[in-house]
Amino acid sequence: MGFQVVEFLQDSSIAGQGRSGRQTSRPGLLARGGAGRQRGFGVESGFSVPALRRIPAPVRRREMADPSTAGAVIDQLRRQPVLIALPPVYALLAAPTAAGIAGLNRLKRRLPGKNYGTAVGQISNFWNLVERSTVPAGFDGPADLEASRDIFFRCKVAGARAETPVLRGGTHQTLILDEPYRSLMCEIEEAFQDEADPELFGGHRFSAPLITSCNLSGDPLGSITDRARARSFADERGVGLWVEGAEPSSESGSYPILELEASGLSIRRDGGSIRHREIYTRFGQES
Repeated sequence: MGFQVVEFLQDSSIAGQGRSGRQTSRPGLLARGGAGRQRGFGVESGFSVPALRRIPAPVRRREMADPSTAGAVIDQLRRQPVLIALPPVYALLAAPTAAGIAGLNRLKRRLPGKNYGTAVGQISNFWNLVERSTVPAGFDGPADLEASRDIFFRCKVAGARAETPVLRGGTHQTLILDEPYRSLMCEIEEAFQDEADPELFGGHRFSAPLITSCNLSGDPLGSITDRARARSFADERGVGLWVEGAEPSSESGSYPILELEASGLSIRRDGGSIRHREIYTRFGQES
């Protein structure tokens, strides 16, 4: 009687682990059956198995407080995005490269017309992108940004027609995180300096990691703020590394967005008590 050997295909988007918990050289597998076809054994048969079955590898976890976490994150970013638990929301980090964008698109099933932001490390590197004609009078560039944590700043960095996965109408938004996350972003930014792609940022070389909400694009439930949903996303989408952060903040949800314009700062996404923050009381304008 004939029989079929199931064909296992490597899926580079899933990281595998051995029983010891160490990373193995063998990634996660996809088991695929077919009409009696397989590779390497020379066996053919007459019955079949389900067309496609994902065998997920367990998600590895690291703590922000662990000194080895930055190195583990950088290594993983060279393969696929990383899930990180920030105080108000779960997010995905990715390399600032075409491969990083492709990884986010796959994990999120990205809808058309969406763009990715970054999580800046060195403020001066981001400030070097900003067109000075869009800066309001009295705004002290890096110093004012440095004093404004846990806010996305949307700034003009290229011509109005510039559209890339990280630019919309020539603008880009970067998130300035507080510690200990900011130090991690600095290390990632430095690690990817040689891989920075000027085509993504309107001719500028900028290597801060991409960041986006940890959810499927267009999910009606919105951003993920609870551990159960984050775990489901990680398991279902094949996330390989999860970074545990500090305790959740009293305010959950996406970070606020301020747009820097010559006339002042406009709120593009509310939240985080942004209207009471010092930077907004000085430069804010009602939208």
